Amino acid sequence: MATGPLSIGTAPLGGLYAPVTDADARATLEAAVAGGVTHFDTAPHYGRGLAEERLGAFLAVEDRAGALTVSTKVGRHVRPLARRAADDVFLGAPPGESVFDFTPAGVRAQLDASRARLRRDHVDVALVHDPDDHLDAAPSAFEELARQRDEGRVGAVGVGTNSAAVAHHLLDRVDLDVVLLAGRITLLETSGESVAARCAAAGISLLAAGVLQSGILAGGAGDTYDYLPAPEPVRRRVAALRTVCEGHGATLHQVAINHPRRVPGVTTTLVGVRSPAEVAAALDAFALDLPDTLWAAVDEVRARTGGDRE
Repeated sequence: MATGPLSIGTAPLGGLYAPVTDADARATLEAAVAGGVTHFDTAPHYGRGLAEERLGAFLAVEDRAGALTVSTKVGRHVRPLARRAADDVFLGAPPGESVFDFTPAGVRAQLDASRARLRRDHVDVALVHDPDDHLDAAPSAFEELARQRDEGRVGAVGVGTNSAAVAHHLLDRVDLDVVLLAGRITLLETSGESVAARCAAAGISLLAAGVLQSGILAGGAGDTYDYLPAPEPVRRRVAALRTVCEGHGATLHQVAINHPRRVPGVTTTLVGVRSPAEVAAALDAFALDLPDTLWAAVDEVRARTGGDRE
């Protein structure tokens, strides 16, 4: 698959943790394209179709030449509900819930629905979404995606997972074109580096996502780590990393965004954004040429504080 070094994730445009207006979503996508971004990642799960719909409305007007690529996901059927659940994290999105469904019929229906929302007959990249706890059922989804690829309705086939172990499991068993690995190639995690090495050797594209670890590496006041409150040892590691970064004239956010491209095998760094300001911050960070002295100091802190969580 063809991507630039920086790709944009659209979960925030589905209202993840805070509502986003249609106008702000469009302005965000416009800012990304103006900055040279050519690849966008989405999923039916993100706002229960809202992120796909907003991306599709943008693409219908702004991508008539087909220069932009899109990855979306299957494996989670979006089921409408009468009212929003109390613990719903997609604010401003239609009420509903995501239900896992890896059956061939389910995958076909999900892809048809995604194509309609994206206003495209062809899906550039189709990823099986979070099969981590469903590895017995997931093979049927990969088989259906392969059929769709053979029919020309899907380009590349892959997996989107938060687990390096799951990525290794599937690399051993499935013919993958793409691996999207979230949260495992970051300043706080190294378990994904072995996945990157395998992808590099096999010519498989690797999308490093979740590079801000769901918030704690963004450099602000948030302390969410892997979508949960960060434990004290993680907060101490982040504080030490922030001190080192600032001592070398960089922010934690800038260093966190740049880190994955140091890892051989990473094809693109995927950053979720919800506003033109966040797009600008990501692009500005990615344009920096951070010195070797900073990286040496960062690596010393990472080695000293240790502690991956798979």
